[in-house]
Amino acid sequence: MNDFQKNLLLRRKHYRERRNTVRKILFILLLILFFFVLYFILQIPNTGPAAIELSKNHLIKSEYIVQNISKEISGRNFFFISPRKLTKNLLLSCGLLKNAVIRKYLLPRLKLVVIVKEKQLWGKLIANNSGNNPAYITNEGNLINGNYINFNLLPEDLILVFCTNSTYVSEAALLILKDTLDFFNTRLKIKINKFLVTDRNTLEIYTDNFIKINAGYIDSNLLVKIAKLSDILNQIKKKSYLIQYIDLSLENGAVIKKVDEGKVDKKHLRLFMILH
Repeated sequence: MNDFQKNLLLRRKHYRERRNTVRKILFILLLILFFFVLYFILQIPNTGPAAIELSKNHLIKSEYIVQNISKEISGRNFFFISPRKLTKNLLLSCGLLKNAVIRKYLLPRLKLVVIVKEKQLWGKLIANNSGNNPAYITNEGNLINGNYINFNLLPEDLILVFCTNSTYVSEAALLILKDTLDFFNTRLKIKINKFLVTDRNTLEIYTDNFIKINAGYIDSNLLVKIAKLSDILNQIKKKSYLIQYIDLSLENGAVIKKVDEGKVDKKHLRLFMILH
């Protein structure tokens, strides 16, 4: 073996030793970093409770959301808390929420940021057995109890839905009532004062201009019957009738009960003026 080969072998040995030394140093640094991160994770529960910040809640009380989330994360390591699971549980516990996003932050301090989107309310339902505890109706047909609602911020134009039955109205029926309300507002330009749902699941409509309408059963045909009102009200207007109520419950046609002459009161006179 000549000198050149010896020098080459020595150089390779030197590079190999230096490479191994660098690897050992990197391994030690990674090991230190691993234990530091592990220590940081284990110390997170000892850094105090995480802050919860809310955004875009209006009708829902802030303390309700804070208490709900605080209960979920109490005693748990903040590092392992799943925002997705928190969001799912929050949506299940609060029917007024349409959507929610929860973000988790470790720095500069532990905190959860909760951004919510609420459903819209259109009515207030009072059942025969509910006492003084009404439920509130969303556009999606959900019934919401008032435990977590800011009553001072409720819309002023909520429609009263009174249910004479001992149970609440079904979601499907509430959606039909919402469509009926929209028809009155957009097509007939008549404001509804309240809905009355009877024991037989039939609907009575009381308008703001003192018209009582017996609409019949709350089913898929209800809106077809309601659509007759456009022509009926036009006929009432042409003939200058003063009426007590309109009955749409018949399969064909409708019944109109007129006010007897000499028994016209201020309410019916107001009806006459509005229809004209």
